[in-house]
Amino acid sequence: WWHSLARNKKCISLNLKTADGRELVKKLLASADVVVENFRPGVLENWGLDPGSMQNDNPDLIYARISGFGQTGPYAAKAGFASACEAISGFRYVNGFPGEPPVRPNLSLGDTVSGLHAVLGILMALRARDQGSGGQVVDVALYESMYNLLEAVVPEYDGAGEIREPSGTTVTGIVPTNTYECKDGKFVALSASMQAMSERLMKTIGKPELIEDPRFKTNTDRVKNNHLLDPIVASFMKSHTQKECLEILINLENLISNEEWFLGSKINKLDISILPFIRQFRIADIEWFDKQNKIKGIQKILFNFLDSNLFKEVMYKYDVWEENTEPQFFP
Repeated sequence: WWHSLARNKKCISLNLKTADGRELVKKLLASADVVVENFRPGVLENWGLDPGSMQNDNPDLIYARISGFGQTGPYAAKAGFASACEAISGFRYVNGFPGEPPVRPNLSLGDTVSGLHAVLGILMALRARDQGSGGQVVDVALYESMYNLLEAVVPEYDGAGEIREPSGTTVTGIVPTNTYECKDGKFVALSASMQAMSERLMKTIGKPELIEDPRFKTNTDRVKNNHLLDPIVASFMKSHTQKECLEILINLENLISNEEWFLGSKINKLDISILPFIRQFRIADIEWFDKQNKIKGIQKILFNFLDSNLFKEVMYKYDVWEENTEPQFFP
């Protein structure tokens, strides 16, 4: 672990339990831009190395503090390790299989995610300092960083009273997506959550009739009937080796490079300048936008991904816009 994360870093060791060691740290902090510490709250205060003690020597210091439960609150004084904080955040609960103990990822995920949150806080503090606000304290708790990963789990409970349960190798609310065993005992992770992607998958596995099947027609339908659809996809994967499955799925992905519908106009033999546009366009549901005639909605989505000049070039090239016109966009 240390050899991985400490690569390319210069290191020194100091004994902070001695007066000499603490004095050397104070000299380093007096000219530092940022300091990161992960002692239990209160330890550095006892040594006179806390943010308040350093304020006079270096008022512009960004002081990042990473602990299990934060610098304040009823759990602040408790020791915090990633394993425990992943659990108390709720992250562990949604991972694993129904009826079995929660699963821990075989990595120190809580430490890494908390470090990334600390970096975000440090960068914002540095930006504020550049504008004259001086130094700040960045307080990061391991359990809060993991809690921040729970996405829709929080509003699902807050708004609907729903508690998301573990779902094995699938994801709640998205079908089809799973990890499938292949003929040779290896695995393929698949996600075809968008409507157009799901329909292409049905055709690829030789089940085009499922596209119009009312049990699988929309994602909502597929979620309700995943117990029927997932075995069909699994059977296809199990009848091919991993290499064969990947080749089939990669060929499906490459269909976008040579033939795709764009607002009713078929585009063939795409040149390199058009490829980024078309690939990102798949993020939207092409058929839905086509039926609804939502060209402005497409423009809004794609501007998040592409340089505007390239976007205009593409729209002009395929006669979506008239040359030298400037359409109105949503704000």
